[in-house]
Amino acid sequence: MLRPIGSLPSSVYWRRRLLFIGAVLLVALTVYVLFVAKDDKKKPASQRSSSQPSPRSSPHTSTPPAVPCVPSVLSVAAQTSAKTFKVGDRPELEIRITNTGETPCIANLSDGQIELLVYNGESRVWGSHDCKIQPGDSPTTLAPRQTARRSIRWAGLSSQPDCAGGRQRVGAGNYTLQARFGQIDGHTVMFSMR
Repeated sequence: MLRPIGSLPSSVYWRRRLLFIGAVLLVALTVYVLFVAKDDKKKPASQRSSSQPSPRSSPHTSTPPAVPCVPSVLSVAAQTSAKTFKVGDRPELEIRITNTGETPCIANLSDGQIELLVYNGESRVWGSHDCKIQPGDSPTTLAPRQTARRSIRWAGLSSQPDCAGGRQRVGAGNYTLQARFGQIDGHTVMFSMR
């Protein structure tokens, strides 16, 4: 095997062997580059070899993950669809929750966290939690300066906590709508029934 047999000089046979070995190595390297290295690039960074440097993320392009909203960054306000309604109308009452912070945060906008209350002077007339609260959670990401709105059609009837007592149609007068989100009392708005 080490001594070539043939009519040509032995240097010719050695060159042929070296060329054959070089061709085999070139084919093996090509297969590695086309298949093995290509598959390695598709793997997540956590599965790649530790010898590869991990790409650095730019602080200007990455968005911080949203965290629960703290009360100090939330602005809560009540709103009505009009300033004056007729007795017997079904006014649309709304709560607005705004993220006044500089980063996104998550607010639970479930029915249990949102409460609308109607007052006539100092007398509490109606509350959205008096007779029914929808169960469940509703986590919502609020971007900076984003406002989330939730509204309800009020039947214009009085109510009491735990749905106690009878419900009466409210009469003409001036009313105040208060919005409450969790423990945060929001800005009120006035409206009238004529």
